[in-house]
Amino acid sequence: MRISGFAIELASIRRIHDRMLFGARLILWPLIVLTLVSLALQLGGWQSEFNVSGPFAEETNPPRASLVLELPADGLARWWRQPLIGDDGGNLSKSSLKLRINGREMGPPHTLHETIRTGHTTGFSHWGRQIIFALPPDIKNGPETTATLRYKVRPRIWVTSALAVLSTLLGYFVCSGPLRAVTERCGEPIRAGVLKVPYVILSGLCWAGLVASAVYILSSLYALVTGWALPTTALIHWSSVTEWAASNEPYFGYPLLMLAGLGTVTTWLVGSNPFHQGAIESNEQSLRRLLAWCGFPITACALVLCMSAIWAGLVRPGDPNATNIGGLLPFLDGGNYLAAAFDQVKDGVWNAPALRRPLAAAFRSVLLFLGNSSVQLMLILQACLVAGAACFATHAIAAWRGVWASVAFLGLTYIYSRYFVPTALTEPFGLFWALLSIPFFIKAFRDHSVNAALVAFAMTTVALTTRMGSMFTIPALAVWLVWQFGKGPAAKIRTGTIAICILLSVFVLNSLLQRAYARGPSPSTGNFAYVLCGLSIGTTWDGCVKKLAAEGTPIEGSEDDRTRQLYSAAWRNFRAQPGTFIRRLTDSAQAFATQFPEVIWRGYGRINAPDWLLRNVLTAMALTGFLYGAARRANAVELTFWTLLWASIVVSSSLIYFDDGARSLAASHPMMALFFALGMSNLAQLPAKSTSRSQLARNGFVGLIAAAMLFVCVPWIAHRFSPISALVSAIPLPKPNETFVFGGHRMSGFLVVEDNQPLRDDVPSLHLADFDAIITQSGVEQYQELVHPMLPPLPFGFVFAPRVESGSNSGLLYIVPAEVVEHREVPVWHFDLKRWREKPDFERWFDKQDDSDDYWIYVTKAEPWQPLDPK
Repeated sequence: MRISGFAIELASIRRIHDRMLFGARLILWPLIVLTLVSLALQLGGWQSEFNVSGPFAEETNPPRASLVLELPADGLARWWRQPLIGDDGGNLSKSSLKLRINGREMGPPHTLHETIRTGHTTGFSHWGRQIIFALPPDIKNGPETTATLRYKVRPRIWVTSALAVLSTLLGYFVCSGPLRAVTERCGEPIRAGVLKVPYVILSGLCWAGLVASAVYILSSLYALVTGWALPTTALIHWSSVTEWAASNEPYFGYPLLMLAGLGTVTTWLVGSNPFHQGAIESNEQSLRRLLAWCGFPITACALVLCMSAIWAGLVRPGDPNATNIGGLLPFLDGGNYLAAAFDQVKDGVWNAPALRRPLAAAFRSVLLFLGNSSVQLMLILQACLVAGAACFATHAIAAWRGVWASVAFLGLTYIYSRYFVPTALTEPFGLFWALLSIPFFIKAFRDHSVNAALVAFAMTTVALTTRMGSMFTIPALAVWLVWQFGKGPAAKIRTGTIAICILLSVFVLNSLLQRAYARGPSPSTGNFAYVLCGLSIGTTWDGCVKKLAAEGTPIEGSEDDRTRQLYSAAWRNFRAQPGTFIRRLTDSAQAFATQFPEVIWRGYGRINAPDWLLRNVLTAMALTGFLYGAARRANAVELTFWTLLWASIVVSSSLIYFDDGARSLAASHPMMALFFALGMSNLAQLPAKSTSRSQLARNGFVGLIAAAMLFVCVPWIAHRFSPISALVSAIPLPKPNETFVFGGHRMSGFLVVEDNQPLRDDVPSLHLADFDAIITQSGVEQYQELVHPMLPPLPFGFVFAPRVESGSNSGLLYIVPAEVVEHREVPVWHFDLKRWREKPDFERWFDKQDDSDDYWIYVTKAEPWQPLDPK
């Protein structure tokens, strides 16, 4: 009886199940259709529009040329539809709304409000529930004027998510039986397919990137032949797809990180089966070969596209306009370093800021020489060097710990380095040497190679001397060398002696460059004196400068005098209140621990990471993978290296992190990125065999010696055999308020034109709205007014131009008449100068390289200059 009742109960359950299954089948396909429609709408597949008739409200406090259109409060949003989302302080480009006035397309969107209020632009801003815009001059603000707002209809996120989840659950319920049967029959092929998916995606991205790079290079060459002044920007102007890619270039590193995470998960879960080891190794080998020859062109083109987007006037998050205005006008530190390279060709000496970092100054002079004194070519060469070093390191990581570790490393490196590569700062050179050292460290880890370890130590020392930051890393690595290499006291003494010789050689080279290319006594490297004195009173580097000035004893005299004065003040402050110094060190180290992860993920420019980036998941995976790998197969050489490296970085950060530490630690970033990327290692993979007769270490030593020779000789050659010597000697003594500057390819900058005027191909040019957006993003008007509140007469040029007069400093920028930018064939210009508006309440600091308070100056008259014919 029990059995019969049980059978009846089972039959009832089966009938209920069959009815539920029938109902689920009826619902599934409509639900799938709704899900697909919702996804299409999320991607902007449907647009709608509505009209609003004038007159429109005017901004009256204070009176401006801008108008305001108030959107109805959620009047366009139904329960399933997103309201019109405007820009806000957290996201300046969130809105997708388009605006037409009487059928005329307005733009660009996301224009800065101050620019709109001038009335000189057709740009507009959708901010919150308001549309801020200015009417074209020929349209009146009356009832006959109609504004048409076009927008993308998107479902609310929860609607799309709910549909996707329900479709997945119902699909699993309906298809679980057939799927189970298929899995039992084809389980291994399915798992092999799942394992291969990330490799196929990466391979597809590589081929797509290679094709895109080829198109970009060929189009740039065509633009060069046809006379474009900035040929690498041509494709951005020609193609909306390229413009979209350039606008989203700051996010290029994030898909690599997500793909690395996907590949790591599938490798760990599916690839742990010994049955799949052969397939993994085959996939890894094919991807390593592909990355070896397509990685460099893709990375180099991405970095060139990064700087070209800035040249084209695109304003994106994380762009370095504060240090290189518009990508072609180096400012502050970058301006000093570039001026030093140009002036050294003319006078044979570098300026004081450049002499604080002679290795970086020599590197800059070499690149400027190879770039034929063109800022544009110099920056492209710089991008290629950093891309080459990054790909060299990536290839070594792939052979050591697998493709996904190398992809994660490349993504993190790109996110950080993209800010510095388009600038004339010293950070790109520190990054170059640090990236170049990674393959040598890896060989030292794998093969216990003392020669490779010594080359890596030399390159790291050069990196940290080029861009000083974590200086305790140098003694920490010296300890590591002696501790881990050499069997017996004699071998360890020999290793330590060689390390000391390497260290002294780098310092001697640094000192030699400093003395060879300085006028008079070479200045000391006094930046640390400011930092230390600031620490002693619990402030940043400029705290002591302000405090001493307030006490009536401002720092004065030569560079060495200032340094001695600051060290003396620091010692007095420490003796008076040692607790302040110690608390500041502790707080700085804590700030590094809490803030630097943001730099790892968002870069120095603090890009807003996309919502789809699973940051916490990737972090947990990386830490888990690193700890597991360290416990399973890391050797003592590697473990002691990471322990000493992190200890040295933390100790160094306690001294420098409050003084722009995210930038100061640039030369240490590649090693920190490598530490994170190692958590994405293929834990089952055996490292590719290293040839015992590898020439890597010898080639590294040869490369270092060749670089040293270039650094010493090229600046001398550039000055001694410069074609500008005759012009410099023939130039007359300038009168007050006039100067002579080089034109042609030595001049760098833009022509700024009205928004309704076409941009020229043969001249670097920007619309006023784009130039205004660049200036606003850069924040340079805190130093000196430029376009607000008074605008130079349009069109005008804004340029960097090296001065011709012997002994002069080229740090100024110039607001020039349009013909100066238009006539690129003129080798020398004679400028009559007038001071432009300044910030009288702004506190200048000591690194201004002339006696004026100006960062740019207005040219009232510009004439081509030719030396007198001796006949």
